[in-house]
Amino acid sequence: MTMPLRTRSTMLCEHFTLGEFLPAGFDAQKIPPIHFENLKKLAQRLQILRETVFEHRAVRISPNGGGYRSISLNRQVGGASQSYHLTGMAADIQVAGLTPRQTAERLSQWAGGLGLYPAHVHVDIGPHRRWMGHY
Repeated sequence: MTMPLRTRSTMLCEHFTLGEFLPAGFDAQKIPPIHFENLKKLAQRLQILRETVFEHRAVRISPNGGGYRSISLNRQVGGASQSYHLTGMAADIQVAGLTPRQTAERLSQWAGGLGLYPAHVHVDIGPHRRWMGHY
């Protein structure tokens, strides 16, 4: 069975494309199927947040490693060795019109991991955890 063609413009849900989660130049076809499914789940959760908690504000995935990462990119950006970014389960987000602190405050009920950083908020669909990183 052949894998369906995936490109950077592949829609994961209404407002998120696969390319938004990928670093520049990363080949969308190289994502393992299970990681692609994780990215779809994450995008769908972010879509719900965009429509409810963030009152239809744009949610942007931070560039240069804020979404899906290779092992080498994860090392380069100082990510944890078991980072959920490596499996398509995490994104570093910025929300239009909100500071990272305001974004994190609105996500107080987020079921997964939530980390506050100076330029973004880390969200993941792993177990419930909270932290402030390099703040």
